[in-house]
Amino acid sequence: MKKEYNHISILLLIVIPQIIFSQDVVRQDLPTNWIFRNTSTLPWLNATVPGTVHTDLMANDIIPDPFYGDNEPGLRWIE
Repeated sequence: MKKEYNHISILLLIVIPQIIFSQDVVRQDLPTNWIFRNTSTLPWLNATVPGTVHTDLMANDIIPDPFYGDNEPGLRWIE
């Protein structure tokens, strides 16, 4: 009998916090037509959200694929 209470206690310790702290997931679509630029040199370029600056630079033919060959050391200027 005592063993059953231990299992119930453990189950309650797992379930109750999930009930208390659970929140409804809100989905919000991001508008399209994102753009970015280097404020000192480049014009505005198309961007994809979600994404990274590296994938956006590659899509705009500014940089080569950083994971191809030995391209990565030459692309360390990108932050």
